[in-house]
Amino acid sequence: MNNYFGIGIDAKISLDFHHKREEHPEKCRSRAKNYMWYGVLGSKQWLQKTYKNLEQRVQLECDGQRIPLPSLQGIVVLNIPSFMGGTNFWGGTKEGDLFLAPSFDDRILEVVAVFGSVQMAASRLINLQHHRIAQCQTVQINILGEEGVPIQVDGEAWIQPPGIIRIIHKNRMQMLYRNRALETSLRAWEEKQRNTLSAVTQSTSILSNTSQSRVQLQISSKPSQLNDEELNILFSFIEAVTTLVKWVKLLIISHPSLEADLYQVASRTAQALEQVHPDGKILQGVGLRPMVTELVSSARQLYEESCELLRDKAHNLRLREDLENKLSLALASMEQELRKCIFDERGTGLVYLQNAAVDDQGDKKNRHRGLFWLKFRRFTGNSGTHPAKEQVTTWGVQEVCTWLENLQLGEYADKFVSHDIRGRELLTLARRDLKELGISKVGHVKRILQAINDLNN
Repeated sequence: MNNYFGIGIDAKISLDFHHKREEHPEKCRSRAKNYMWYGVLGSKQWLQKTYKNLEQRVQLECDGQRIPLPSLQGIVVLNIPSFMGGTNFWGGTKEGDLFLAPSFDDRILEVVAVFGSVQMAASRLINLQHHRIAQCQTVQINILGEEGVPIQVDGEAWIQPPGIIRIIHKNRMQMLYRNRALETSLRAWEEKQRNTLSAVTQSTSILSNTSQSRVQLQISSKPSQLNDEELNILFSFIEAVTTLVKWVKLLIISHPSLEADLYQVASRTAQALEQVHPDGKILQGVGLRPMVTELVSSARQLYEESCELLRDKAHNLRLREDLENKLSLALASMEQELRKCIFDERGTGLVYLQNAAVDDQGDKKNRHRGLFWLKFRRFTGNSGTHPAKEQVTTWGVQEVCTWLENLQLGEYADKFVSHDIRGRELLTLARRDLKELGISKVGHVKRILQAINDLNN
């Protein structure tokens, strides 16, 4: 399954359409004719109600918890916000009081109920939300009785005999997606940048008479609008903030014992993000920089409080490995993006964005702060268990692989074996060496470098 899974009435309509196309392929050679046949077959199910009271024939479990079902005719599991030729069957793209915003890359599935063909048709026109059932990472459907039930996976339908269906995450694949709103926003942004560039060129020619005026311009009047470099940095910053907010909220929801204050900080950050990036479009004009300043302040507070919370309570938390890795990557990415934000504390108090060159051997005091809680969590109660540097130099390839397993990075063991990385070589590995080994994930690179630094010290 890449896109969606369905059981009940929607799969029955897809199966009937498949049979119709097999019998009369000449009647199903255009999109308009296909829509017409789907309408005819849907109307037929509206009259017959073949799978009325489907809840008596199937059982639903989400993340191991049995979900009581209302009277329905079908269940749909969504991995993307698109169903039935582009319909947003979840009923929205924003976060609500009970559910997170749907996304195709968060390993979270959306489960919705199908009450009938009328509801399916209405979903193409309006956003319905009353049919939402759950959001979870694993889904299990038990088919009861002796008769099979039609199911479909990405539009391919068949009759499934009684048994158990489990839907879990396996891997990822690249898919193309066209975002028309982003295209429109980029065109408007490019046009505005051309106009701004021409205005700046004229202004520069006027102010270039004396070197003194240029110096005063650099010191006392920084540009109020974001330049091209800042906008590129802002795109990366928005992506990092969005990811961190999502996984912090999921952490709080998964562990109700944690402070609700952190959830409120995440909500404030999400609101600031919405002001800068409403409906996927970055605002333009002189009012953008103050909003970016507020967003950076909120994101910094969220990052620091998340690190403090995880440091204080990490030894009591039992995080799933996937959630732990996601938080690790989100915090590491947020740390890198915050380094690019510079506050003009002596002047306007606004934030300015610029790329900062980071030396692999420099800034050791501030590196890997986003990952310190993972190290704390692994070694709490076992102080003094770090092997001495002299002992590490005697390690063979097998000991290095065991060290990787302890870091929960055993997936790279084969790479270390194929390159004959022993203890002495391990202690001298740098960022460029990890890149040559094929380790490209930022969180994994930072975790390995931090662990190597621990071994050396």
